[in-house]
Amino acid sequence: MKARGIRSRLAKIYAGTHLKYAREDIAVNFGQVLLGQSPILVLMPREAGAFEAARPLLSYLYYFTRPAEGGLPRPIHVYMHEIYRNWIDGRLMSDVICWSDEDHNMLKLPNNRLVNKVAGLACGVALDLNLEDDLGASYICGITGAGVRMAIGDKAEQPYYNLRLNLPPAEEDRLVYMALARHLHRAFFYSCGDFPEDPSML
Repeated sequence: MKARGIRSRLAKIYAGTHLKYAREDIAVNFGQVLLGQSPILVLMPREAGAFEAARPLLSYLYYFTRPAEGGLPRPIHVYMHEIYRNWIDGRLMSDVICWSDEDHNMLKLPNNRLVNKVAGLACGVALDLNLEDDLGASYICGITGAGVRMAIGDKAEQPYYNLRLNLPPAEEDRLVYMALARHLHRAFFYSCGDFPEDPSML
């Protein structure tokens, strides 16, 4: 127990000193970045129940960012554990970055190979869909240097993020992610059309 506590503290120190933030000295226009054409990175939850509940959000993002007729789709990259490789419709994403426990270093943080792969995507938006603290996902979100680095709830107070969404409490994870989809539509993507209440129809 003591060794794990020490390792956890070391991991937090390491992560905090290896971040490559976007230019924080310049105010970020969140709407402009979210409505732009830069790639989006979606960090999916590790826990199976939360992963399943979060899947419809990918359909909403695809709907929100669909191109005008003849235009190119906006790249949506998904970062997820390899056990979920076949859980998502490939049409909803441009690329998938699968990771395994072997891709983490002795501090349980993503290793350099994984970090460099994510950084090479040059994403302008990073959305961390974990509802619980996950230092590995927070670290990945931070090192993207994305102009928008979003998290849900209290953990967004951490320095890895610059956009926090406070959502109403819900008894089911599915309802939390539906509230997130509605919030993104109402605040940023309202021009794409009416909000579809049934994601299976998208």
